[in-house]
Amino acid sequence: MDYRSATEARRNIGKLWKEAATHPVTVLSHGNPIAVVLSVNEYDKLVNRRKPRVAGTGANLLANVDVDELLSTPIDDIFAEYM
Repeated sequence: MDYRSATEARRNIGKLWKEAATHPVTVLSHGNPIAVVLSVNEYDKLVNRRKPRVAGTGANLLANVDVDELLSTPIDDIFAEYM
């Protein structure tokens, strides 16, 4: 893991982002670690999240839903089985 001072990180934020895309970088303040900058993919792995959705992947989500019927149904009826 690479280390950068907070001052260096601020002055070279673009470089920090490029480095973080390939490996985590620890930011130090007065020699003490205050943050770790890492790629979104690495973060997702750490928190066991799914990969971010790509725009348009949910386009067919409502393909088989009658939207007019859904909008005319009282909300209590829609969620009645969960209450």
